[in-house]
Amino acid sequence: MPRQHRLLVPGEFYQLICRGNNKMKLFIDREDFIFYLSLVNNYFKTTDIKISYYVLMSNHVHLTVRAGSSESLSLVMQKINQSYSRYWHRRYEFVGHIWQGRFKSLLLSDDAYLLTSGIYVELNPVRAGMVAIPEDYQWSSYAAHAFGKKDNIVDIFYDPAYLALGTDQHSREIAFRALVKMWMNYKKVPGTKQAFGARHQGRKG
Repeated sequence: MPRQHRLLVPGEFYQLICRGNNKMKLFIDREDFIFYLSLVNNYFKTTDIKISYYVLMSNHVHLTVRAGSSESLSLVMQKINQSYSRYWHRRYEFVGHIWQGRFKSLLLSDDAYLLTSGIYVELNPVRAGMVAIPEDYQWSSYAAHAFGKKDNIVDIFYDPAYLALGTDQHSREIAFRALVKMWMNYKKVPGTKQAFGARHQGRKG
């Protein structure tokens, strides 16, 4: 029997993590990044699921989303990753699985935790040593939150934690950049344990 899709609670925020099989690279060049983001945009825009934060790393993906009621989040993610897998097989003449099983989901239980999670997501490239500052990494939602750059993937106005940073968009951007700078002033950029805490267990979607 096929596995049933786990229904995540509508209106709750989750961080989703999709990893490459055996840590393989999922994104080789610019075309790969653009194609995956186009899948995310095309599939999510037909639902009421909202993306607050994202980053595409070379071998994994983070999406922070608000689950909707119109369609199963698990089903949408399955469609996206299956479509990308078919693209990958055609382009690179690859045989085998490119994803490490099903995606993991982490419930973000309150607004402060949601914001911490978002900063963690967008600082992934810094933590990995790929860039020195998050604005130098193209494939994340950081520019939307920190500088108000238009991003078709992310919807910052469905994130209560981000909206609470200021009374207007300019003040929110300033406050967000200050928070990120605060994190970066520590000896190391916060890792998974600091950002998520032991009480949250990853579950497979």
